[in-house]
Amino acid sequence: MQNGGAAAAVQAATPEQVWQMVQTLNGQGSTQEQRRAADKWLQDYRRTPGAWATLDQLLRTEGLDETGKFFAAQSLKTKVSKDMH
Repeated sequence: MQNGGAAAAVQAATPEQVWQMVQTLNGQGSTQEQRRAADKWLQDYRRTPGAWATLDQLLRTEGLDETGKFFAAQSLKTKVSKDMH
């Protein structure tokens, strides 16, 4: 995928895609390369305007474990401090 395509994919991420990347980042079965790729993807995703709504949806997902809720809450906190100043 070219850079523009990658950026578009991150911009249009669903809560499920975000959660999958969080699981890859924190998963014991993930390789170092997979973790690095997931970390970069999540960092890029957090910078998108669409992350506001998706993170809110993720945070409100019933049955989401503490890791998912923490990621969503921390990401929203980061967006407030960086996007609002």
